[in-house]
Amino acid sequence: MNCGLTSYAAQPHIGFGMGRCFVPPPHNFGTWTLSKRKLAILLIVLLLTACGKKGRVSAPSTTLSGKVQKGLASFYGQGDGYHGRTTASGERFDKNKLTAAHYSLPFGTRVRVRNLKTDKKVVVRINDRLPLETTRKGRIIDLSYAAAKALRMVREGVVPVIVEILSMPSD
Repeated sequence: MNCGLTSYAAQPHIGFGMGRCFVPPPHNFGTWTLSKRKLAILLIVLLLTACGKKGRVSAPSTTLSGKVQKGLASFYGQGDGYHGRTTASGERFDKNKLTAAHYSLPFGTRVRVRNLKTDKKVVVRINDRLPLETTRKGRIIDLSYAAAKALRMVREGVVPVIVEILSMPSD
């Protein structure tokens, strides 16, 4: 019986049923080979993108004094390793100071934060930036541990707040 077999599968005894021959397909993995140049370019691109900094949202240029934002507040500095690290403004983070991170307000801006559950208020100074991932979760401000204690939100971790801009730094 002639199955039309070629040299890579010249085995007429392989088959399924009467008069039917099974010819396994050739294993051609050569189509996936990369040239050394393409591989070097790919590695350079991967290394360059991995070394980039996370994007930051720039501060608004307009005066926002008296403006109000409503959203969620979280806090940091208690057992998470941030105490003593450098903030985006260049100063050292102190969990015992009344400071906060905001995604766009200029550093030095003073805001009043009001916990909508307890009606407690605290005035904080913006000295850090919120990561974009945090803003996607609906959070508008990240408070120091001291500010979170003043608002009585440590147990909850995340609470609804109103943020009112009191003053902005002079240029």
